[in-house]
Amino acid sequence: MVLMSATEDLALRTLARFKGPWSRLRYLAGTRTEDNYSHWGLERVHGSAAAKQALRAAHTAAWIETLRTPIKELAEEESSRPEEDLGNSHCPPELGGGSVRHFNSVVFALEALARSESHRQVA
Repeated sequence: MVLMSATEDLALRTLARFKGPWSRLRYLAGTRTEDNYSHWGLERVHGSAAAKQALRAAHTAAWIETLRTPIKELAEEESSRPEEDLGNSHCPPELGGGSVRHFNSVVFALEALARSESHRQVA
């Protein structure tokens, strides 16, 4: 049996299944409650504190990776269609040097690309 930290477990067993930074960011944002993070499996195996810390760190890492990824690459991700109201729900508590303003501009650009693609398909 290989022993892994909560961070390694999250990265290898969960996050590796996602194709790009946007999908990882959406997933991790979904594990966040108003004031903390929750992941039943990680908590059961590694304990609540370790699971929450791993999720928090991974959320910040996915956030920064998303901000650093070219819009073209984000737009090519299937899950990059910002269909739901994102608001600041995707922003981690620790921004890791990123900014909400930058994130909002990424979302705006993805929404504009999605609108332009839907207009092209209609025409």
